[in-house]
Amino acid sequence: MPVHSLNTAQLDVLRWVAAGSPAGVMAGYSHRVSAAALRSRGLLRISGRGPRWHAELTDEGRSALARLEAAPSERPVHGGGARAELRSKTERLVADVIEAGGTLHPRALQCTLRRSVGETGIEPATDAR
Repeated sequence: MPVHSLNTAQLDVLRWVAAGSPAGVMAGYSHRVSAAALRSRGLLRISGRGPRWHAELTDEGRSALARLEAAPSERPVHGGGARAELRSKTERLVADVIEAGGTLHPRALQCTLRRSVGETGIEPATDAR
């Protein structure tokens, strides 16, 4: 699996799991979403739920991390913060939700839609009630 297809959050989670998942490093649950993506790529094994949730590197995950550490010039495709250049409107919306603390209010959604309209030329639907 090409290391360059991992985003910053996935790379952080991969390194965190390799370090033994020390407490107090990852806040909230967003790391579990990244871990699920890494599991689907065969880089992590995940077990448990809630407080018993646990992730561990697979052999492929160890190899991918070793390749990454051996070639530090290979950087993630995107990521590095909610305002980083993201590849899709969906990723931008998810970043906005995360930045808002997991809740995106309608006004913030309107701002996201306005940004999208500027890029696509498509006008959002209006409620004609």
